Amino acid sequence: RRYAQGVCQTPGDRCDVNAYRSELLGLLLMLKLIKIVCEEFEIKTRMIKLACDNLGGLKTCFAKKWRSSINAYHFDILWEIYDHIQHIPVNIQIFHVKAHQTSYEWKGNQLAEINEDMDELAKAYDNQCLLHGSMESTVDLETKFWSVWTRRRKLVRNLDKNIVDNIHGGELKRFLLGKQRLTNESIELID
Repeated sequence: RRYAQGVCQTPGDRCDVNAYRSELLGLLLMLKLIKIVCEEFEIKTRMIKLACDNLGGLKTCFAKKWRSSINAYHFDILWEIYDHIQHIPVNIQIFHVKAHQTSYEWKGNQLAEINEDMDELAKAYDNQCLLHGSMESTVDLETKFWSVWTRRRKLVRNLDKNIVDNIHGGELKRFLLGKQRLTNESIELID
């Protein structure tokens, strides 16, 4: 089979990275590739099939008529996806393919076969990262949108809550210690 493929670590703190965020990143990277190909070859009137096994991700990305809230999980990737969808000159036809099918189930369904290949590629890359001890991503999205970082961690969800916690969290911890409501050990468990 001939198709473009690639791997990268999903950007974000380890506690923010999950399968959903990784699927969103895959959708974003496919949209970036589509945009580059359209620009390079001056394609303006075609239809592209885009398939993914994450139905929630597809609905979130392609059903919205506005950017996600800054409090939405993974808003950084969702904003990029929204922006790319608005600037791609071709029609995008989305397909949901069932995840983790047996080869008998997807035989003859090209989109399911490609999805299965991509999932295998992602698993192999994750295993390679685990073996080399590099699960923390140093990758960041090249974006025109702003981002907020605290303690060398990019905030990708609940932006307003995280900012308030960062500003006032230390004060609150000192207050609780002063009132002897928490011990030094328990205060360290608060993030």
